[in-house]
Amino acid sequence: MSKFAEVIQSLNITEQELVLASCAAEKRTAEQSRHAFVRHQTKKAGKKTEEANLPKPPTGRALTRKSIVDALAGNPQSRIVRGKLVRAVNILAKHKKKAAPMTAIELFGETKRKVGKKKD
Repeated sequence: MSKFAEVIQSLNITEQELVLASCAAEKRTAEQSRHAFVRHQTKKAGKKTEEANLPKPPTGRALTRKSIVDALAGNPQSRIVRGKLVRAVNILAKHKKKAAPMTAIELFGETKRKVGKKKD
């Protein structure tokens, strides 16, 4: 059993709850959509996006059930998926008033990260 699975069991969190929490965390708000539009207009005008001083919006893509099952099995996960899992677990832990916010190291332990292919 992986460290992630142990933490999930101790907090009584189900896979469905993780998916729903991830959907809520990754959904864009109206303000974030406006920021994305301004970033797009800035790029279209040929300026650098740093000049607009706007934060990057969330991806808008929630966790899938497959990525959660892989994490529970202890398979390597990419940095982005790990971040989404951490956000979802922290939201649920706060909602259930169970634990303080966790980091990826506390949640996954020594599980290796998934590394993509290097470009030539």
